[in-house]
Amino acid sequence: MDEEYKTLRNASLDVIISIANSFNLSEYKSKNNGHILNERYLHHLFSRKFVSKYEYHKDKNSSSLQAHFHPEWPTFKKQTGISFSKYKMEEGICKPNESGKSAYIDFALGDYRSPSIGIEFLLRQGWAGKEFISDAIKLMDNRNPFSTSILFYLIIRNKGLSCGKCIERLKNSMNDGIKRADTILIDKSQLCAEKRELIFIITELGDNDRRHWKYEKTTGKFNGTDLFPQDFFLDSVTR
Repeated sequence: MDEEYKTLRNASLDVIISIANSFNLSEYKSKNNGHILNERYLHHLFSRKFVSKYEYHKDKNSSSLQAHFHPEWPTFKKQTGISFSKYKMEEGICKPNESGKSAYIDFALGDYRSPSIGIEFLLRQGWAGKEFISDAIKLMDNRNPFSTSILFYLIIRNKGLSCGKCIERLKNSMNDGIKRADTILIDKSQLCAEKRELIFIITELGDNDRRHWKYEKTTGKFNGTDLFPQDFFLDSVTR
């Protein structure tokens, strides 16, 4: 594993796992007069924490973070030589389309022209199937350059975590979303690159509790867990 890639990967996962395990919704509400948490806040939180984690993980030969950290990275930008996948909204889903236009990845890490890591964030009050599928497609699309694709979806549960049959419905929605993304890519002759690492994490967050779901590429399904060890994904690449 390239040392710079390893540093960027481990720092980003360290931050995301920390947010998934320890973000306190009740505390946020009390400090912000009950205002609803939004995705832009999640972007700022990740950016701020990532800077310090990168400094912690990097070795003395690592280059400056500025050269490797690219918010709102375009998948196609002719004037800068970026020529990866184009997309078009169809039925509310961002689908690959040669006559379409660039999509944007929340954060890309690595060389600007061909980053090795793509990261997407979602934060909603419930399950947003079409948005999840759209983000999964961009991260799985083999025309994009990523060696590792990371999706972190934070589901806010103001009335408590899903329970009973709702848990099964949520899990089915996750798995159906992945299958739909796969089907769309197959229809467009664009499968996920075989060696690409996919780290998709979904966290249900209530005022005082949380539940995590992790995608297993080998089975093509999500499995639940109560807590991610902080070093769960560090220094190991799952193919």
